[in-house]
This record gives sequence, C-alpha cells and structure tokens, in this order.
Amino acid sequence: MRFASWLTLVTAVPAVALAILGGCEVVADLGRYGSSPLPDRPDPPDACNACGSRCCAQGSTCLGTEGAGTCSDDIVEVSAGTESSCAVLADGSLWCWGGNQFGTLGVEPEGDSSCVNGGVSVACRPKPVRVPGLSDVAHVSAGEYFVCAIKRDSSVWCWGKNAKGVLGHEAGTSGDRPCPVSLEPDAGSEPCNPTPQRVADLRALEVSSGALHVCALQLDGAVACWGTNKEWELGEPSAAVSERATPRVIPSIPPSVHVATGQSWHSCAIAADGGAVWCWGNASHGELGHPQELDKDCKEGCLPMPVSTAAIGEDGGAMYQPFEGATEVRAGFLFSCARHRSGQVFCWGDESIGTVGGPTDGGIQRAPVAIAGLSNAQTIDARFQHACALLEDGSVRCWGDNTLGSLGIGNIAGERCMPENSGTRQTCQRVPQAVLSNGAMAGITTGVASTFAWSDDRRSIWGWGSNDPARLGHTPRTQDDLTNCNDQLRSLCNPFPRRVIPFP
Repeated sequence: MRFASWLTLVTAVPAVALAILGGCEVVADLGRYGSSPLPDRPDPPDACNACGSRCCAQGSTCLGTEGAGTCSDDIVEVSAGTESSCAVLADGSLWCWGGNQFGTLGVEPEGDSSCVNGGVSVACRPKPVRVPGLSDVAHVSAGEYFVCAIKRDSSVWCWGKNAKGVLGHEAGTSGDRPCPVSLEPDAGSEPCNPTPQRVADLRALEVSSGALHVCALQLDGAVACWGTNKEWELGEPSAAVSERATPRVIPSIPPSVHVATGQSWHSCAIAADGGAVWCWGNASHGELGHPQELDKDCKEGCLPMPVSTAAIGEDGGAMYQPFEGATEVRAGFLFSCARHRSGQVFCWGDESIGTVGGPTDGGIQRAPVAIAGLSNAQTIDARFQHACALLEDGSVRCWGDNTLGSLGIGNIAGERCMPENSGTRQTCQRVPQAVLSNGAMAGITTGVASTFAWSDDRRSIWGWGSNDPARLGHTPRTQDDLTNCNDQLRSLCNPFPRRVIPFP
C-alpha cells in the first residue's frame, strides 16, 4: 500500500488511453499481457457522469467537483493477507474476497463457495463482498486469517480468527464462536468472529496485521501492540507475558510515523525525528538489522533497537550508525525492507529467498543493503517471501520468491533459492523484475504468495500469484490459472496480472 494515502483522498490523472465521449473521459482497451487477454473496463460509454475533470461509472456518485473529482467507487487502498484481501473505496465502504473459513471477509462462512486449498476444501468467495455494518473506513490491513481496519474517526476494528487475542479481546468473548478450520468432515475448530469488533481504548492512524500479532500507530505517535509475544513481538520479554489481548504501548520506541508487521515474528517502526528505523522481536536471521554482537543475546527475542548501518572505522574495526532517512518500512518473513527519502530501497535479513538481493546461499545480511535498480521508488511492500516497489513512472518491480508466480512476470521461473533441507522446491529472482503491465499503477500490496496493484485511475485492481482459495478475486481454474505451479504445495497460481472481479 502507499502509506498514509488514505489520510487525504487523492485522485490521480489516468495514465491509460482515453477517449472523449459526451464530455466524459472513457478508458479504452487496457490491452494484453503477453498472449493473455485482459478485459476492457466494463463501464459503458453512456454510463459515465461528469465529476470535475473526470467521469464516474454508472451507480457511482461524484464526491467532489473541483479539478479531478473523486468518485465514490475509487479505490483508496488494498491490503493482501494470507488467504484473503480487502479494498477500501472512497465512499468508506470495505470489500473483501478470498478464503472465509474464519469469517475473514466480515460475513458468515455458511453458504460460501468451496475452494480447495492445499488439498483441503475451505469456504471462499471469489467475488468481493462488502463488509456489512462497517462504514467510513479509511485504512485496512489484512493479516493471517483476520483483518483490522481504521474508521475515519480513528477507531480500530478487527474480525476473523481470534488466535492469541489478535482481535483485541480474549478468545471466546465478545461474541466469538468456534469456526471449522475447513469444510472436511470432523474438521477441528478455532475461535473466530465474522462481525467487526472495536478494539477498546484505541485510536490510531495506522494498523498493521501480522501472523499472530498486531501493531498500531496511535494518534500521539506511540506504537501499541497485541497478540502473541512468543518472540518478543510486543516489545517486552516473553517471560513477562506470553500474549496480550489488549493493546500495550511500547515505551522504549520514540514517537513514530509508521509501523509494520508481517507474516513473521518481528515488527518495525520509523521514528518521527530523523527517520530512524526501529525493529524488535525475532532476530534469528538478521531481520532486525542489528550487529551480530547484539543479536547474539537475543536467543528468545530482542527489545526495540535502531537498525544499524555498518562501516569501517579509522582503526579498521566495525563502526555502526543508525539507519536514518527512512519514509517507509516493511517486515517480511525473516527479512525487512525500508524506502529511503532518496527513493532507494534497502533490505536486510535472510538472503536465501532473494529478497535481500544478495546470493541465495542461506546467508544473513545484518545491515541494510541497497537493492539494485530501485532509485525512484514511491512505495514498497513486503509481507512474506517476496517484495515489490512502485516506481515513479507507475511501473512495478518485484523480487524474491516466484514459486507461485507472485512476481507477476508471466512465469514461475527462477533459481532454486531455498536450502536443501527446506523440504520445498522454491524458485526466486534476486534482481527486481518488471511486472507485466501496460498501464501505470497507484499502489501495491503483497500477501502470502500473492500481489495486488491498483490502477492509476483507481478504477481496477489487478492480482497475481497463488489463487488458492480464490485469493486473486476470480474463480479458481479460470482466467488461465495454472494447475501445476508446485507439486509439493498443490497450489493453483497465475503469474499474469488478472483483474479482480469488479465491485457491484
């Protein structure tokens, strides 16, 4: 996602071919990605209505008339999680699609379609569904089988699977109920709540949903976290508390402007003064950006400390300085990335999947290293085993794991990039690859083996990567999905960007 873009609704000038019909701009054919056709925008020419210098689709209303007005169905933000994703529209509505076995889409799973995921049938919805009872949404973050959102009044709401109290209340309370983990006979159950629940006593500018913990940036710049604390994800020793179901401010982190968690066991934040990056939690693969002599004491986890850059001092020894000037940070699986104010992208942590840009020999990069070819990044995202950057010209570059086509390059090719004892054959690209596209994008989001980008005219969302269970927003085994992406993972995938089924 593009950080804080939801604070003020911004409508970009479309960067695709236009025709003028009756005083309205109409998007022309969006073309093809390789040999795979993409559908035209479904809005008929006679359905548009003037909105400043733009036009809105049939059924959409104009929210502004000055200059390039905002249409009520403009896409503000998209967030991809483990098996489901959500989008915020300009009218404050929230729409979600994909796996729904735990009510992750904000609706009851009963009556849903059945999708196969890893050989098991689970509830799913390929078509985006509006989250009922939740309006005026400004920001969303999808995690592992749960979602959290912030409304325009800064209140925080969460729903889905309530493992380790990630919904902001103790499991089994506030209307939680058992949800079957699959549609298979005699499947076990986990506590869940499909109805959005307000996180008590919390107002926030940003929320970041991880695997089993959540962090939020409060109005005063403080960082508060809740969920599991097994690896010190909450910024305190696990011996003190193993998990928290209510937010707790981490006092050692300075006032911040950005916070990030991922599908891993660590988190990072950016200090408001100077842009220093602070990380905490699991330190097993250098993902916290700390010198080895500091990480060696973090056998269970690490308290928050600044990310350090390494240099050679006058005496020939190592000299460490805080990594500053960051404007955005992301916490991936055993690695982290930050966008510098210069537009460069820096990553650190586990090198075995190519996300740090170095050799895929299982090494560890403890200090931030610049990713080649990314000198004008506008935003970045990294939630699992790959990373993506949106460049100044609206193009997208992705690198890291490509086993299920999450890089969007039209294939699942790459070098073998996991250690021999990993148990799974994976392919990766160490150098950022250009995503197949013939139009500029306004934002990006990465999930578990999937990626989404939304168009510069904010009318369409494109997804690529794994399509189990319907996480790309189209019915599995349609739109040229590949059925043999990885025999071990038994997953459908689509390495070509495909349009998410349009919202009603």
